[in-house]
Amino acid sequence: MEAGDAAEWLLQAESDLTYAKLGQVQPAILRNQVAFHAEQAAEKAFKAVLVHAAVEFPRTHDLQSLLLLLRNNGISVRPEIEEASALTRFAVEARYPGDIEPITREEVALAIEIAERAVAWDRHVASDSQRRPSRRNGGLWSLHARRAPGGRRQRTPPILPNNGAAQSVPKKPRSTNWKVR
Repeated sequence: MEAGDAAEWLLQAESDLTYAKLGQVQPAILRNQVAFHAEQAAEKAFKAVLVHAAVEFPRTHDLQSLLLLLRNNGISVRPEIEEASALTRFAVEARYPGDIEPITREEVALAIEIAERAVAWDRHVASDSQRRPSRRNGGLWSLHARRAPGGRRQRTPPILPNNGAAQSVPKKPRSTNWKVR
């Protein structure tokens, strides 16, 4: 299965976040379904960053494993984004009757708040990654898109510090279900 591009993943994340926000104010929409869409927004935001960074990822709803994959690939994750791992319980359990304790209004509001931070973080990472490493961003990682012949975007691998000199890191071999175009 093709992973698509980061913009498609972000669009999906924003759509799920919108569903969650709309559902929060509609009494006819169950809270568990609202929480599910909040989890999906965070999950798709993380996957958008991974696609943007040309990192393959397994087909999973486990936000903690996605966060670990982000960190292991040199992508800095702020503590407030780490909180999204708490949304994992809404990925499957919240979708079916009787599988989860009733979800409170406060839990729904917090789930939406966390999802909003994850989507905003995705936008921030994508915009920051268009810059090359500098002292200002620590040079720890930076991806920059460039145009290939024919106008198609190419992703370049992360640039990491190496004794003060930046160098390209080779891509890892493809071994998961998702493939990056």
